Amino acid sequence: MEDGAELIMINKFSTQEANGIGLRDEMGYAVLAGIPLLTAVGKRFLPEWENFTGGDGCLLEPTLDGVLAWWDGLTGGR
Repeated sequence: MEDGAELIMINKFSTQEANGIGLRDEMGYAVLAGIPLLTAVGKRFLPEWENFTGGDGCLLEPTLDGVLAWWDGLTGGR
């Protein structure tokens, strides 16, 4: 992350992250560093995700078009 990453992708926010372990710290670091974070969150963990993000996260449709539209919105389509 310290080498100027434009995007961080982490496979999922799940049990470990909901319990404050796993890759939760890395997710938080990415966001604090201003690096967009893309991850999957199961419906079961949405309350924990909302708590973790303070409601600042953006929920996407789990499709390529949804992800590309999100990325284009962040980058201006560059």
